[in-house]
Amino acid sequence: MQVILATVVSLSYFAHSHAAPHEKRSSNYISSCGTTWMARDDVSSNNGELPRRGYLTAVAEFCEQANGHIVPAGDYLSLATRVFLDGGGDPSTNGIPGYVYFEVHNKQSSASHTVDVNNCTSYLQELSNNNSECWGSEHSDTKGGTWQVGSDAISYHALGESVPPAQDAVDKLYTNGALSTLGGSGTVALSPFPLTFTSDVIPLPCHSHNDYTRDIPLYDALSTGCMSVEADVWLHSGNLRVAHTDPGNSGPTIQDLYINPLLALLDAQNPNGGNRNGVYPQSSSQSLVLLIDFKSDGTTTWDAVYTALQPLRDAGYLSYWYGSEFVSRPITIVASGNAPLAQATNTTANPHHDIFMDSRVNESLDGYDTSNTYYASADFESAITSSGSAPLSSPNQQKLTDQLIAGHAKGFLVRYWDIPSTDLWQELVDAGVDRLNVDDLNAVAGIDFHLSS
Repeated sequence: MQVILATVVSLSYFAHSHAAPHEKRSSNYISSCGTTWMARDDVSSNNGELPRRGYLTAVAEFCEQANGHIVPAGDYLSLATRVFLDGGGDPSTNGIPGYVYFEVHNKQSSASHTVDVNNCTSYLQELSNNNSECWGSEHSDTKGGTWQVGSDAISYHALGESVPPAQDAVDKLYTNGALSTLGGSGTVALSPFPLTFTSDVIPLPCHSHNDYTRDIPLYDALSTGCMSVEADVWLHSGNLRVAHTDPGNSGPTIQDLYINPLLALLDAQNPNGGNRNGVYPQSSSQSLVLLIDFKSDGTTTWDAVYTALQPLRDAGYLSYWYGSEFVSRPITIVASGNAPLAQATNTTANPHHDIFMDSRVNESLDGYDTSNTYYASADFESAITSSGSAPLSSPNQQKLTDQLIAGHAKGFLVRYWDIPSTDLWQELVDAGVDRLNVDDLNAVAGIDFHLSS
């Protein structure tokens, strides 16, 4: 896997591949639609537990802030704000939080343009009105796009994006030229890593399986609210390369994708030198699990992982075992795969007791306790069933119950991977599985995590 740090993409953005052009008319028309679906109206996901912001609410915020502002000839007035991206599905059960970029572009050569709140609202609402080119009838959503005012003299743009802009334009007007977006096709990391995007995110008990394969590792999972992320590592010449299959000594390292971004994010959450605030301000005491799956030799990989974690350790961000208790901090490290239990219990290999094991909930748990272990996990197909049909049969429900009892009796959080179908997700959450292993982040919106109970 090649490391490609996300770079700033110029906002001719609105004019290029982000929008599909339509037939040109003489004046006042939709010239193009975007490619990213946004919920049109405010909606609640996760069985009504989480409010999600719709496009029309975002339009109101932008137009109210922009009202009365003068856009000089050839200039821009922009703002980015939160919106729920539904991926073309039902926004009450599908989607992730994202952004909508608004922009007023005055293309006139000499005359200025004054934004009027009513006109602004009318233009941008046209992009989501029933039966407009950019409206989705099945789920009442919109792809946004561009409304041309007059004879193309003024453009009002609204496009969905998964990442915030590079400029300081989130929930505030920006007048120094066109916006730019962090990221682009094929990127595997954001640079610089945004530091405020989790401010309104509610943490959810999901585990981002093979997180490094996502469009934007770590960022996508944190945007969704997952409490746990997974990185597979291979040791090559002292470098911990992150990949599902052996990449050789090339590709992103664990520092690139996880340690450095987390350090920056946590430093921003702890501006006065503290170490207690986690990545989610809405639940600052919630620890994020970084599960590191050892793919190469366990002992040598352990030593490299321990060394790689030093910046987080020095900052006091790692959970640890002290005396007879677990001390929670913003990041909890769990070692899986080829990681040896002997290293976790070895005071030379793990002197700060801040790397914990991932035991197997369907096997013997002898030797594992809360001083050295955090998760009790299993391959669902091997431990329970390969059938994706819900509900589980009575014998398989009993297997699940027995394993949950065993894991919880030891004080571990229980997790399953290779769950054969999303149809089983709700049943597993209801049964008491602590971390839902997730491949499709959009589908997390359809689960009732019983947050209010």
